[in-house]
Amino acid sequence: MLRSPSQLVPGNSGRLRSAQGNRPVSSAEPGDRQQRMSPTEFLSLMLGISVALMLSGSATFVLGFMLMPWVIGMAMFLFFCGIVSYLSALGWSVLCPTPVFQRTPRKEVSESETEIELLNHRSYTENLQP
Repeated sequence: MLRSPSQLVPGNSGRLRSAQGNRPVSSAEPGDRQQRMSPTEFLSLMLGISVALMLSGSATFVLGFMLMPWVIGMAMFLFFCGIVSYLSALGWSVLCPTPVFQRTPRKEVSESETEIELLNHRSYTENLQP
């Protein structure tokens, strides 16, 4: 887009030929020829790009500026929830302490229950063998 085209000189047959080779340039096909961009066009392009970037940047800034109180409020709310949770756990540990080594009474196993378990185990292992 910004490259300059090869210089065109008239040939013997009245058609335009490029100065870099003998390849004729057709004047009927405007898409093949490259046009040189003037400095005014280039500055206009750069101005359009910069205006588009400024507008999108300012729109992003306005959205961020409007949403920032919500973000700060959410962070403060979660911080408050964390403090309440910590104080609740601290209160429970002070008011309702659980002993570290709490002994549970062992269940007494009768002899008949032991024999039943052994029989079940033997029948299970017999079923596993082919």
